[in-house]
Amino acid sequence: IEARFERIQLECPAPLIEGAADAFRAAAQALPRTTAIVTGSDASTVEAFLEFSGLRSICATYTSADMYQQSKPHPESYLMTAQLLGVKADHCLVFEDSEAGMHAASAAGMHCIAITAGQQRRVEAGNALATAIIEDYTHLPPDFFETVVA
Repeated sequence: IEARFERIQLECPAPLIEGAADAFRAAAQALPRTTAIVTGSDASTVEAFLEFSGLRSICATYTSADMYQQSKPHPESYLMTAQLLGVKADHCLVFEDSEAGMHAASAAGMHCIAITAGQQRRVEAGNALATAIIEDYTHLPPDFFETVVA
């Protein structure tokens, strides 16, 4: 099932969450060399995503499923990424659209913004686990990342 999913993703990438690419670019500009992707997909899927989305040049690193042993909700993938970036876990801000990922970010001691897409289950998980909740990235204030840096 996983191999089929990865093949489908490579052939027909899923659309990005509304505003995600712009938010990633804004984060990379405000916080150079610290933007990363942490995913349950394998490296080939991440590479294809970076190419498809045009974000390769500003993505400092990524952590894919073939790089860690324990999947989300375990915090290993987030802690590994913080170490790769040379950033303390409590200085990390995670944008997460899955309940398992919200648990992982929380367990890692990281700040988390839940991306809910209006789904009640994600809203409930975000209320319990996240610092803030937004429906999608278009709900971030235009100067959000500059404010985070300050």
